[in-house]
Amino acid sequence: MNEIRPGSYEREAVREILASKTFARADQLRNLLEFICAQTLAGRGVELTEYVVGVEALGRKPDYDPAADPVVRNRAHALRKKIDEYYTRENPGAKVRVHLPKGSYAVVFEPAAGNPANKDDRTTRRWALAGVLFALGVGAGYWGRGRFGGERKRVPGVMLEFWGPLLSPEGSPTICIGSPAHLFVRPHVTKRSLISPDLSAKDLLPWYRQNRNLPSANELFLLPTTNSALWGDAAAAITIGRMLTGAGVMWQYVPERVTPLASLRKKNLVVLGRPEYSVVASTLLKDAPLTVDFEPAAEECVVRDRTPGEGAEKTLRMELDAKGEPNVVYGLVTVMRSLGGADGERTVVISGTNSAGSQAAAEFITSAEQLRVLKDRVAEGRGGAFPESYQVVVKASSSATIPLTIQYVRHRVMEKSGSVAR
Repeated sequence: MNEIRPGSYEREAVREILASKTFARADQLRNLLEFICAQTLAGRGVELTEYVVGVEALGRKPDYDPAADPVVRNRAHALRKKIDEYYTRENPGAKVRVHLPKGSYAVVFEPAAGNPANKDDRTTRRWALAGVLFALGVGAGYWGRGRFGGERKRVPGVMLEFWGPLLSPEGSPTICIGSPAHLFVRPHVTKRSLISPDLSAKDLLPWYRQNRNLPSANELFLLPTTNSALWGDAAAAITIGRMLTGAGVMWQYVPERVTPLASLRKKNLVVLGRPEYSVVASTLLKDAPLTVDFEPAAEECVVRDRTPGEGAEKTLRMELDAKGEPNVVYGLVTVMRSLGGADGERTVVISGTNSAGSQAAAEFITSAEQLRVLKDRVAEGRGGAFPESYQVVVKASSSATIPLTIQYVRHRVMEKSGSVAR
C-alpha cells in the first residue's frame, strides 16, 4: 500500500476520493489512484511512465512491453471516467479536486474558486501546470495531443514529407532523451553516498559563489547523478513536442536511462543525445557517414565526416569567442528506418557539438522554410523526394547556449536500410 499522509488540502482530497462510494467496488482503479497520488505527493510524479505504472501498480512482469499491452492506457482512461463520476455525482462541492490529465500518469490538484487552498490566481495556476508538464515531459514519459485534444492543424506538405509516419495520426512517436553522468554540486550533504573526485572546495567555491541563483555555502558536496538532460536536449524535446502537438499527434517523452534499447524497436522514434552519453545515439550512428564525437586536439565535441573520398572538410569544429564561449556551433540530424522496423516506421536522431547545436538541429527540422531548402539539396536527382535514409549538418551562430541564425551545411545519403549506414 502507498501511505497518503494527512496535513494538506491535496492529501485530504485524496483521502476523500479513496474512501468514496464511487470507488468502493472498484478495487483496481482505487489501488491505481492511490499509487499515482502517493507518487505525485512524494515528488515522484515525473517517474510515472507507462512502464512503471504497469509493473509497480498493475502487477505486470519486468519484461512488460507497453507497446504490445495497452492495459495502462485502458485503466487510466477508466480511472478518468471514474474520477469524473465521483465529482459529478458524489462530491460536486469539493474544495480541491484530483485531476488526471489525458496522457499523463501524474495527478494534478485543482482548487475550487474561493477556497483557502486557492492562493494563486488563474494565470499563476496555468504557469504551474506548464511547469508540471515540462517536468513530466523531460523527466519521465508524457503523452500529449494537440492542446489537450484540440483539432489537428494544417501541416505544410514539406513537413509531412520529412517527418513521414511520425506525423501521421496513428504514428504515436516516442521522444527518447539521453542524459549524461554528472555531479550535482550541493551546499549540503544528503543520505545518498558521495563520491569525492580530485576537485577541492577551494577551487570550486569561487565558481559556485559567482552564481547568484544558488544558496550561499562554505562547504560543497558532489552528488553523482544521471537524472538531468542537457539544456539543448531539453529545449529540442520541447520544440519537437510542440510541433507534434500542433499537428494533433500523440507522442511520448521517455528518459533513455530507464528505457532498454530493445523497447525502442519498431517505433516511430526521435532520439536526443550525443554518442558520448546516449547508448541509442551511439548504436544508431556507429557506422553512419557523419557522427558527433570528442576530439582531443580541439578539446571539444566535433561533427566528423567519415565519407570516403569527399573533398569537404572532414571535421567541423565549434568556433569560440574571446571569452572561450562557443559562438558558432553545429547540429547533426540523422533520418533512418527504425530498429527492426518495416517501411512504415522512422527514426530521427538529433545531436550537436553542444547544447546550442542540438537545439539548432531541432529548430531546423521543425521549420517548413528550412525543410524546403533542405529538400532542394537532398532531393536533387531523386525525383524530387527525400531519400529514405540520410544525414544533415546545420550550422548556427549562438549566444549563451542559444542558437541564433541557423543554416544548412551539408548532407550525406545512406544507401543501406536498417540502423547502420545507408
